[in-house]
Amino acid sequence: MLTVGLCPNVPTCNSLLSAFLSLRDAYDLLQSMVSLGLNPSLQTYTLLLSCFPAFIAYSSNFLDMMHSEDRESKRGLVDAVIDFFHKTGLKEEAGFVWEVAAQKNVYPDALRQRSSCYWLINLHGTAVTALSRTLAWFRKEMLASGSIL
Repeated sequence: MLTVGLCPNVPTCNSLLSAFLSLRDAYDLLQSMVSLGLNPSLQTYTLLLSCFPAFIAYSSNFLDMMHSEDRESKRGLVDAVIDFFHKTGLKEEAGFVWEVAAQKNVYPDALRQRSSCYWLINLHGTAVTALSRTLAWFRKEMLASGSIL
C-alpha cells in the first residue's frame, strides 16, 4: 500500500492484522502503525490476541505497546486473557501473563506488605490466578528465608 502512495488508517490495519497467521508479522504491522502515527485501538490489540499461543512469549512487549491505553482498559484486556487461559486449563500460562502484567503495573497495589506479618492482597477479576501466584511467591520467600522447612 505504501509503495503505491496509499496511507492506511487504523481499520485498514486491523483488517490486515486479522489476516495474519504469524504473531511476528502482526507485531511488525503494529510497529508500522505506530511509526505512521496511527494509534492502535483496543480492537487492534484484541486481533493480536487471536494468535494467543504465541502471546505468552510476547506478553511483556505487548503490554509495552499498549502504553497509550489507560490502565483500566489494559486491566480488562489482561483479565480476559487470564480468564480464558485459566478456563481452558492453561493455568501456568495464566499465571505468567498475570506476573508480567503485575510487573508492568497493570495491577498496582495487587500485593502490598503493611507490616512484617500483615499483607494486603487486592483480588480483582483474576482473583484465582493472583491468589495462587501470590501464595506460591510467599512459599518461595519463606523457603528462601528459612522460615519454613
